[in-house]
Amino acid sequence: MKRPFIMLTLSILLSCIGLQLNAYTVYNNRDTSEIIYTEVTVTKSDDTEEIYTRLSSFFLGYGSEFSDTDIEIINLIVHIFNMPHNTLVGIQADVGAASILYVRFEDGERLPYIQIDKETWPSRTDQEKTFILAHEASHYVLGHIDIGPRDQGWFAQCRMRFGDNFMTQVGYFFCLGGLYSIFDFMQSRPLFTRGASLLLSTVCCSSCWLIASEFYLLQEQEKEADLYAVTKLNSVTGGMEFFEHEPWNATEAFLRDILCLTVHPSHAKRAQRLQEWRTSKMSH
Repeated sequence: MKRPFIMLTLSILLSCIGLQLNAYTVYNNRDTSEIIYTEVTVTKSDDTEEIYTRLSSFFLGYGSEFSDTDIEIINLIVHIFNMPHNTLVGIQADVGAASILYVRFEDGERLPYIQIDKETWPSRTDQEKTFILAHEASHYVLGHIDIGPRDQGWFAQCRMRFGDNFMTQVGYFFCLGGLYSIFDFMQSRPLFTRGASLLLSTVCCSSCWLIASEFYLLQEQEKEADLYAVTKLNSVTGGMEFFEHEPWNATEAFLRDILCLTVHPSHAKRAQRLQEWRTSKMSH
């Protein structure tokens, strides 16, 4: 009965070791030259509308998808955060609340592009919209979207190839595998089986920690962008309204805040940070 389990354990163990060796190799042989993150190359022309069409409806702060108030908010954020006057802002599908990346033109010019979620944007208040744009602008100002040597490592490559959700699932798998192996270690009697379980639990737990540590750094960037945004806006109203839309969920909080296996901390945690900032500001 134990033999199939032992063979399965050894197979998983060898796979984990192979994954770690590959990750180590990719990380140490990464290209450390500076590159642009997730860029789109397009051909410039005299007809700016043609550029926007090629870029899936990019806009320089205006367009049919935006109301007059939206345009005022966009122009305000571009001014406050000292972004390029021709910063691209566009409506996209399935981008979360919003995201930011660089667009490179064939003549070498690159511009920040803020993607706004098509489904949720119309229903948000003006304060929420201001905070969302300020948060993305903060990523630009703080240099979070500029790729450095660390971002050429195995984790960044896996994120770009497979997506954030896949890396979350891999981390969760290693977490469960580690817990199961620890339980099996405590229940097993033969020395070889106990040794295999102990080794497997070590590999799984270290792999989960490795992934979580990378996500933790990304979460710190999100928190940093939140605080920079409210500092520049001198208000937490929009941020608090935005974070209140996510009801507290114990499982979600455990996954995001305890295991740190997602890019963003829970909204409750981020709201707490904004409350602390407001309290600290009022005390001074």
